[in-house]
Amino acid sequence: MQCATGLHIACSSCQGKLPGKRCHSCDHGGGAYVRSPTMDKVVCSARVQCAHRQHGCTSCVAYFEAPDHESACPRAPCSCTVPGCGFAASPPNLLGHLASAHAWPVHSIRYRTHLELAMRASEPPALLVAAEEDGAVFLLSVAALGLARAVSVVCIRANGDAGKQYSLKIWAHGSGDRRGRGGVLGGAADHDDWLWSGQEDGPHRVH
Repeated sequence: MQCATGLHIACSSCQGKLPGKRCHSCDHGGGAYVRSPTMDKVVCSARVQCAHRQHGCTSCVAYFEAPDHESACPRAPCSCTVPGCGFAASPPNLLGHLASAHAWPVHSIRYRTHLELAMRASEPPALLVAAEEDGAVFLLSVAALGLARAVSVVCIRANGDAGKQYSLKIWAHGSGDRRGRGGVLGGAADHDDWLWSGQEDGPHRVH
């Protein structure tokens, strides 16, 4: 902020504490404070590193944009889902951790292509799918839910509302059934759940 003469400046917090919010350095009580275009330019030019730099983010943003950037940062850490494991890292590094430390299977996929996977409900409940184009990581799981099987697909990231939105189609086949059960699922980007009937243990093929 600057006084009416433009000769004296004060931050907005300090000027609010002054008597009448008027400049105390000017003669005759001074004038009211207004925004200072010069100081605005100086302050807005200040840039800070992303708080997630230790997880691989190299972005430097204007200080007032830091909260928005960090809430949508693709390198924001995600916690390991394995009970008792305190590891946290960006999605790409979490992928490597789950594969090496917990032996989770990992598959690669390219967008707009077909990927067929065979899973048994009695085996480890999830596998990871990594997109070759942008490194996005997806978690796919098949589990028993009463007399049905549940298929779940989620995009692993710290903030589900931030970043790219994805759509997919799923077709599932039970053991010995090449016709498929249920139908096609398409749509929601971050978390899709789908059920189909059947109690056999598999292998279940998910496309």
